[in-house]
Amino acid sequence: MARSEGTVRVACASQGPGLLDGHFGSCSRFLVFDVGPGELVAVEERRIEGPDKGEAATLRRLEALRDCRMVWVAGIGGPPAARLVRAGILPVRFAGAPALQELLDNLKAVLSDRPPPWLAKAMAAH
Repeated sequence: MARSEGTVRVACASQGPGLLDGHFGSCSRFLVFDVGPGELVAVEERRIEGPDKGEAATLRRLEALRDCRMVWVAGIGGPPAARLVRAGILPVRFAGAPALQELLDNLKAVLSDRPPPWLAKAMAAH
């Protein structure tokens, strides 16, 4: 699904309802959203099948999330984080299993005001 113009696509590792509580390397469910100034669209839920360990698992997750500009996780290892960055995807780690809606609303507010240059660039890129 193509993202809306002026938005940034965010994948959120979520094991439980409404929480950002998944570790990149073991989470089998990523919720994908397009977030923009005054806009929040739930795009889809992406399931990751297969073993959770090793290079193949990291590559499977990377391919499933390639159209995203950010991946929000509860945890991520150094090598997978570096692989995401090289692919143009920013991994963002949140501790404590925060409420997903609150995080998305905060991002929407940042985008409505004055987003940092790297984020404005991500919003402009398709």
